[in-house]
Amino acid sequence: MMTLDLLTSIQQTGLALTILVDCSHAKNFQTWPQGSPANITIAKPIELDTAVSLNGATVADVRARLEAAAPSSALAGFYDTLKKVNSGLGALTTRNVKVGFATFDTTIVDLDDPAVLARIVGLCNAATVATFNTAKSDLRSEMGMYLRQQGPGGVTYKFQGPKAPMPRVA
Repeated sequence: MMTLDLLTSIQQTGLALTILVDCSHAKNFQTWPQGSPANITIAKPIELDTAVSLNGATVADVRARLEAAAPSSALAGFYDTLKKVNSGLGALTTRNVKVGFATFDTTIVDLDDPAVLARIVGLCNAATVATFNTAKSDLRSEMGMYLRQQGPGGVTYKFQGPKAPMPRVA
């Protein structure tokens, strides 16, 4: 589970995490871009996709810090996951490594806070296909990835990329 404590611990190892909130799907039924085959997507809840990168440290330094983590800690769990995906820590010398988080707490994204992605979260959590399909098409075109940005005024979320040319349907 991604928490602010885990994020801080990861950053202290010399890694940076770019956090994207994946609002590409509805959790209760399949959705797809209008005009595309219905078999190209899945139903899934909102999750996090992170891009892990080096942040001024060497792979050797980061590895040593990660290996020093208490075996039962969230940081050790993150390291175990990192070792299993996309060539692991060694790949960071040439590119970012994607690590997904199916769960996260409100210190990362508070999905119940009406000020946080409220419109798109409501759409992703729609209870029925009819409710989803009655949402305005411009909103259904905004389903996608949202960059979590920590600034002096707090956390904000920025839609990544252009709106989809066709809204999603279910």
